[in-house]
Amino acid sequence: MDLFTLIGLAAAGAAASFTVRSFDSSAGRNIAAATCALIALSALAHASGIVDSIREIAAMGGIPGETVLSCIKAVGIAYLAKLTSSLCTDLGESSLAASCDLVGRLMLLALALPLVRRLGEMLIALAEKYI
Repeated sequence: MDLFTLIGLAAAGAAASFTVRSFDSSAGRNIAAATCALIALSALAHASGIVDSIREIAAMGGIPGETVLSCIKAVGIAYLAKLTSSLCTDLGESSLAASCDLVGRLMLLALALPLVRRLGEMLIALAEKYI
């Protein structure tokens, strides 16, 4: 789906959710959640082309594939955590939203630790070489 289709889908989902909420609040929330999930899945379908382009650019620059993969994973984790947190907030579940934020941050930290370790090893090797 292109951008305008997704925007139209979001507007239609919001209108349907708003209309249905006046009769049944849980059904309105479900419509909003389903619309959000559909838009997110559609956006993920376009992500593979973006990932391939990033990998090509990184290969031209001589950046290791595992470093690029870690960066792509970090962006994905951040987007998914934020999307889930926003969805929980919209559904009135602020404690679940806070939990999603926390889990996302912890996953990013766990993903970053090997990169930080590698960076430290490189700095130690440089220091040993020149000191």
